[in-house]
Amino acid sequence: MTEPLRLRIKCCGITRADDALRAAALGADAIGLVFTRRSPRFIEPALAATIRAALPPFVAAVALFMDDEPGWVREVTDVVQPDLLQFHGVETAEFCAAFDRR
Repeated sequence: MTEPLRLRIKCCGITRADDALRAAALGADAIGLVFTRRSPRFIEPALAATIRAALPPFVAAVALFMDDEPGWVREVTDVVQPDLLQFHGVETAEFCAAFDRR
């Protein structure tokens, strides 16, 4: 018999540590941090790093980008150390794979 798939929940657009911790307490598996500068939910990498550091174990930090330049993706990744990257634009598979992160 096949095991049922487990639903995973990500709360995206987090900009405050209190919101990240509340999402985790309510059962979120991941929080999303938006690094596309044109988004109203944009967060600076230094602030995102403090939020990421406050997360409890087993709650993933996801860095979201949309058609951003590779240098910016690398800068954010170096500062924040997210568990996963999410690309939401027209990035190629090769572009997405270039950052050595899930």
